[in-house]
Amino acid sequence: MIQLVAAAFLACSSPAQASAADSMAALFEAHRFVFIGSTHGDEKIHKFLLCLLARPGLQRQVTDLVVEWASPVHQR
Repeated sequence: MIQLVAAAFLACSSPAQASAADSMAALFEAHRFVFIGSTHGDEKIHKFLLCLLARPGLQRQVTDLVVEWASPVHQR
């Protein structure tokens, strides 16, 4: 767990990315569910999600995460 948090902290590569992550984390204050889509294999989105996970605002609001994952072959 500590490694994940450390990796996520390093993923906030710019103040703009951290600000965007904080804005997304704030959505959890007003909404019970927030769905985040992504494109398989998109490194930019992956880094953003790691940054988002490291933000204190998200950690204060979110108690459960549901992650969908599988090879595209298994998603037919």
